[in-house]
Amino acid sequence: MGLESTALADAVRRLYAEVAVPGAGGIDLNVLRECIGAEHVVMTSMHDGDTEWRACTQFGQVEERELGQWLTMADHESLVRLTASGLPVRTSTFLSRRAMASTELYQEVLRPLNGGLAAVSYWREHDGWRGLSYCRSLESGHDFREDELASIQALVPHLRTIEQLHAQLRQRTRASVDAAHDMLNLAPQAVLLLDAAGRVVFLKVLIKN
Repeated sequence: MGLESTALADAVRRLYAEVAVPGAGGIDLNVLRECIGAEHVVMTSMHDGDTEWRACTQFGQVEERELGQWLTMADHESLVRLTASGLPVRTSTFLSRRAMASTELYQEVLRPLNGGLAAVSYWREHDGWRGLSYCRSLESGHDFREDELASIQALVPHLRTIEQLHAQLRQRTRASVDAAHDMLNLAPQAVLLLDAAGRVVFLKVLIKN
């Protein structure tokens, strides 16, 4: 039995609602993890001109790391080509469970994260590529079913839209901050602004002639 349409609709609603939350930086991967039933979800990104793919994995906490140590550019380019049609791909279709278990990537990175089985989906953005890997434990043997792959595919158009909305909000926020700084720079007095954690976010020092 696949994911019910109500579960998908609820996940999409939660993802769009996150866009309006102050300080939200991007797609909430925990929503996707819960919706699809994965141990964790990894988002990879490659901006045009970059030489390394970067990954963000979320399963209670967020950790960013460069993947160049474990996966070559050719590995990711192959996955991008495979998923160019928008269809998610099981990693087990081109790397068997036994072959995966023998890799350094699995032993050093994926096994501690309860990974090894994955459904991978990539899409093109204006500034590069984005990819999502829905991961399950290799030892569980519960690979992704066809109906689960279809659910992952159904989420992609919404994820692209949500990424664009987050990017627009970040751009507007930066423009608003720049405008505020311009106004503060016009003040005749010295100005010091701190955030809620007491960190300096703006400082204008008066220079005596």
